[in-house]
Amino acid sequence: MLVLASLAAGFALPHLRFVPVTPRTATVVADATLNLNLPDLLSTTALFLGGVRLEAPLESPAGVVVPTRAPSPPLAAEVVPARSPAPPFAIEQLIIKERLGKGTQSEVLLGVTPTGSVAVKIGLKAFAIAREASVLSVMSGVAGFPTMLYYEPDGPRSPGGFLVVSLLGPSLDDLLRTRQSQSQSQLTRLSGPTLLRVARCMLRLIRRLHVAGYVHNDIKPANILLGAGSSMQPTQLHLIDFGSCTNISSSTLAHRMVNENDAQAYGPVGTATYASVAADANVRTMRPADDLESLVYTLCDLASGSLPWKGQPDAVKVAMKHENLARGGTELFEGIEDAAASVALQAMWAEVRRCQGADSSEGAAGGTAVDYEACMVALGGNSIDSDPPADAISELAFMAALGQFVPALPDLSFTHPTLETEYTREDSSSTVRRL
Repeated sequence: MLVLASLAAGFALPHLRFVPVTPRTATVVADATLNLNLPDLLSTTALFLGGVRLEAPLESPAGVVVPTRAPSPPLAAEVVPARSPAPPFAIEQLIIKERLGKGTQSEVLLGVTPTGSVAVKIGLKAFAIAREASVLSVMSGVAGFPTMLYYEPDGPRSPGGFLVVSLLGPSLDDLLRTRQSQSQSQLTRLSGPTLLRVARCMLRLIRRLHVAGYVHNDIKPANILLGAGSSMQPTQLHLIDFGSCTNISSSTLAHRMVNENDAQAYGPVGTATYASVAADANVRTMRPADDLESLVYTLCDLASGSLPWKGQPDAVKVAMKHENLARGGTELFEGIEDAAASVALQAMWAEVRRCQGADSSEGAAGGTAVDYEACMVALGGNSIDSDPPADAISELAFMAALGQFVPALPDLSFTHPTLETEYTREDSSSTVRRL
């Protein structure tokens, strides 16, 4: 497991495989100059990694260990969504194939087991994924959320901790970047009907998270994924990345950090482009309305191809969003061409302003509960509880709905401010390179 920790620390490893071995003292065979500081490995396990073989003494596996914490009570006596049990998982049969992505707190690797592919998330810092594991201990198996198959907490064998979850499909951000690279346009717009399907699905998911006692605090296209399956198969949307989640206090609807003493270590909550005004102000009491606010920003970005503050310095983004919330935010909807989508998003925005106290004396510290049913009606949905098959989305359908392009800029190359991706036009095609 600690080889995974070394990989998370930046050691480039092309292939990693777990196989059972005879118990021995830990040894390194091959290049002794690697100087890897590795503790004990997982029980009865050896790792092959290029020319390096690591073996470990036999131990009793601890299995899935989830941080002990009593789940927060549900909102307004609502019932926590039903969960499906996770299937048995054998960590010794896991094979790591490649890196899928990397952030400041963790990185995600593609893993393969005899029963299928999985995602392995490794913490890059101490306690980096403990909060996510705690949330998934409650949400794993709930429709629209990843299934947690295995969790190893921080410790000698895994300094940053790691967890194994079900592998899902591409994110909306991935699909947007792919479509942009195929076009001669800088940005793309999502069609109105598909946007409303995305909105209904996401409203159900954030409500399930809120009912279970959490606020997500990082709603954005990169954290919204399609389900696993072929590109032609309609699937339910999924919400991922729970490292910024906060707990809900059922008595006041206020939210607090999972560990308030570590608040400074975690820094500001969310992503600047989509974060709520309260999150921008570094307020440590987050509410369900903050997720709804981030969802509106996300949907407006998908519908119009951008946001008024996208690409601006963080300080400018904060000021623009604060003024936007105070003045009503009509500029948010100016680039949305579909009338039905514009009306629906404006209704959701009115609910955000009501809950955030922008139209009353409560101010930003108000505690008004979100009216999810009213938002669902505005989006053209009938039920906030169930997932109608008609709202499922396939990769091909989503890509086809990105058919409206914003006129291209004349520049030969540019850097997208949010995606940190450089797009270079060569002849009649476009290529994408991650910076």
